Amino acid sequence: MVALIRLCLVFFESRLMINSRILRNVSLTPVLLALLCVGTAKADPQITQDNAGRVTVKAQRYSAAVTPEGMLADVLVDGSPTVKGGFPEPEQGALTSVNLTGNLVAVRRGTQRVEYTFFDTHIHVESEGYAYNLIYELESCAAVVAEGGKGGPVKQHVPYGNSKAIVLKNGKMIAYSQPFHFQRPKQGRLVFSNYLNRSVKRGALIKFDLELGLSAQAVDQLSGLKINTPTSDYGPLHEDGNLGQGMCHFPDGNKVMFQSVQTNASDTQLDGIVYQLTVLDHYLEGQAVVTKEKKVDLPANEQCQIDWELPKLKPGFYYATILCQRQGEVLTQARQDFAVNLSDYNHPLTRPDDFESFWEAQLAKIRAIPFDEKSVKNSTKSTNDFTIYDVQITGHDGQPVTFELSVPASSGPHYFVWNTKQLQNHARFHFPQKRHFPEQATYRRWDSKEENNLLDVILYFRRLIDYLVQRPDIDKIYLTGASRTGPVQFICAALDPTQIIGLDIHVPCPVGMSWKQPPFRGWGGKPGNLSWEQYLEMASYVDAMNHAPDIKVPFVVMYGILDDLAPPQGVEAMFKHAIQSPWKRISRDGAGHQTSNGFKELRTQLREKLGISGDVESDEDILKAH
Repeated sequence: MVALIRLCLVFFESRLMINSRILRNVSLTPVLLALLCVGTAKADPQITQDNAGRVTVKAQRYSAAVTPEGMLADVLVDGSPTVKGGFPEPEQGALTSVNLTGNLVAVRRGTQRVEYTFFDTHIHVESEGYAYNLIYELESCAAVVAEGGKGGPVKQHVPYGNSKAIVLKNGKMIAYSQPFHFQRPKQGRLVFSNYLNRSVKRGALIKFDLELGLSAQAVDQLSGLKINTPTSDYGPLHEDGNLGQGMCHFPDGNKVMFQSVQTNASDTQLDGIVYQLTVLDHYLEGQAVVTKEKKVDLPANEQCQIDWELPKLKPGFYYATILCQRQGEVLTQARQDFAVNLSDYNHPLTRPDDFESFWEAQLAKIRAIPFDEKSVKNSTKSTNDFTIYDVQITGHDGQPVTFELSVPASSGPHYFVWNTKQLQNHARFHFPQKRHFPEQATYRRWDSKEENNLLDVILYFRRLIDYLVQRPDIDKIYLTGASRTGPVQFICAALDPTQIIGLDIHVPCPVGMSWKQPPFRGWGGKPGNLSWEQYLEMASYVDAMNHAPDIKVPFVVMYGILDDLAPPQGVEAMFKHAIQSPWKRISRDGAGHQTSNGFKELRTQLREKLGISGDVESDEDILKAH
């Protein structure tokens, strides 16, 4: 008997493949659990197939059908329509075959197949050869249960995320053992989520279970939390640039307010709900600057809105998190990154006392090395428009550097534009091999100030610029870069602006290296047995913010407040310290480590100002090569 109960428990656990929010509502004694296992271990729904090929199913919790065309249809729970399975459009000339064997319905059409195994409480689905999807019946669905508490009433908030279950208006629930994604919410279309994250290719074998007729709890019909920011405004930030993708900014630190909104779509009042607001300083990881708590009861079928007025916040960057809890359990949560009064935000430089002498020595060292230039015209690759030179010079470390240099065949001198794709009248590099490239620009090797990787990369780039400057056919240099190449190009321009006419960088990473508690992946790790004091002192030499006062060229830059690779506060401070730049613009965005329309507009303005024409490689290409 004990062995039978164990067997039943294993079967019950394997078949009840639903999310933890649903599992917490299932409370069964071992005896009752064993009885349930005995009742469900044998798949015993009533299944028949008529002469036309239609299969009908009457199970303990549901009824269903498979049409002669191979569609899962008429899946009803207590008379309410639920979901139907999407078989693709017929292949040309292919006929559908629907065969019933026991409780297994096998559908075949050419190279495509789907198999439904019907049990009293659930349906097991296996499919391959096409992108299987489900369609839920909008009119009979009350709420969506999604991963991370992002669900809610279907009519008000259908998440574009991974769905784990659907709650019907009759209080019953359908749960999936694998997540689905709301590809077309207004059509009720669900696509297997692993198609979208590419962990499974379309057409590959997929398996999942549909648990039907479970009893939904009221908390399963609680919508995801939404945070509104009624007092946010960009205000004077427009003077320095523009904003691309919805960054949240409060110009007055005395008027920071949030609204949290949540809907209870069930017919049951939820008592004892506790909302908790926490604001963390973006600059210091884990430092809470505001904590508040409010207790409410959520009436049935109503929306709850709470206004959160915060005490005065100093200029800077922050994280706000709101949790919805009940009896100590977090039901839903939401986060809002925001900035306060950036017009007055700044951060002190951390330049060491020998900062200028350190860099003077570095430049003197590499400039004392002769170029020993070997520049030979490549007649095979040259065209009527461009002359291709095979070039070799001695690099910053005394080792040879080889590359192709494309120069317009017309009389010069010419522009050199870094990362140019369409050459037009621009010269450009092409490196068959890179001895140093920005992927090596980590902060993990700090045996000495002279040996860290990022210093190598900066000196390598600066050496290439010095070579361009002395060529008679190169007149002006326009630098571009993204991510790790952003600060490298910025520092190169700051070290010596000769012939550099403009600078175009976005999401420069890392900036603000000298700050002691950075919650950003872009910083790398603290190396060896060095103390933080030694580490930060060394990092300060290659911190782009510390080079900002020496920038004397026009530039554009951007950051995303959600970026955990290129810290927004460092970029903002870098921009503020560039007081000698004759023209500068910044795009502050609500994005992450990517570009934005706001930055593209500024880039266009800078190029028009400088008379730069032609296309530069896409930001995606720059980021891949960064």
